[in-house]
Amino acid sequence: MNKASKLISRSVQGKRYKNIEVGKRWFRVYQPTINRICKILEHWSDIDLADRITLDDILKNKDGCIRGLSHALGSNAISRAYYTYWLNRSTGTQLLEATAVVLSVMGAEDFFQSASLMKNATLLIASPK
Repeated sequence: MNKASKLISRSVQGKRYKNIEVGKRWFRVYQPTINRICKILEHWSDIDLADRITLDDILKNKDGCIRGLSHALGSNAISRAYYTYWLNRSTGTQLLEATAVVLSVMGAEDFFQSASLMKNATLLIASPK
């Protein structure tokens, strides 16, 4: 199997994730759905950042960053409250690393590659022989 088909099958099976350390715990960040990406970006759009993200920027905008990260980790209000509890106890470096991991998991390259593969599969299935 090529790399793209492995990516699609892992994503469908829920095996596409990365681990982050939050406080003294480790959590898995799965590839978010489009709905969840919109919620994450809604909270992160309130953050005022320069061109290059530094630790000071994260600490100044900690609340918006934590709300976005809790949406990346949890799907319902109870789990988001749990993740918010642990995110508030994490260090600035852990928040910076968690933000980088979430951004890498919801990367555009994977999304466009998935869309291209789905288009090819649709053409393969729908083409008359």
